[in-house]
Amino acid sequence: MADANLTQPRRGFMQHALNQRELKRLLKYDPDTGIFTRLISWTKYYPVGSIAGRTSKDGYLRISVHRVVYASHRLAWFYVHGVWPLGNIDHIDMNKKNNRIDNLREANLFENARNKEKTITNKSGYKGVAKNTKCNTWRSTITANRKTIYLGSFNNKEDAAIAYDKAAIRLHGEFARTNFPVG
Repeated sequence: MADANLTQPRRGFMQHALNQRELKRLLKYDPDTGIFTRLISWTKYYPVGSIAGRTSKDGYLRISVHRVVYASHRLAWFYVHGVWPLGNIDHIDMNKKNNRIDNLREANLFENARNKEKTITNKSGYKGVAKNTKCNTWRSTITANRKTIYLGSFNNKEDAAIAYDKAAIRLHGEFARTNFPVG
């Protein structure tokens, strides 16, 4: 079994064996705010106490450590747990910049995809709901295990959205992103 402190960052990034002790020597992580601050200044532009990281084009915060760029949510996980996450890290509230440890959870690709808002092309206003123009009804579908499941046809889009929500809770559990508040 590999030493947990020497595991690698996610694919697509330069490989560098950053251990937890070195990370904690360079940066301080506040689990209540999700913010990393510098403990060591390596240039006048990055003084001790300054916030580490920048927002990348994809909206995630990234931090350079020893000239290797890491996603800050993955660094937060490593900082707290001492091991690199095996899969993805999901932001529970979907805010890419909210790296509080209680907002982060390990997820596989499919679980991470479930915790998403409706698509930008959505015309119904509800996730999993589309207009059936031939019958003038609203159909509800959900995807699970790589299969689209038909949930029914409804006279109004709110009923179709409720059907989606029930299926999402049943099929996706804690990763369900519903149209209406639960509970």
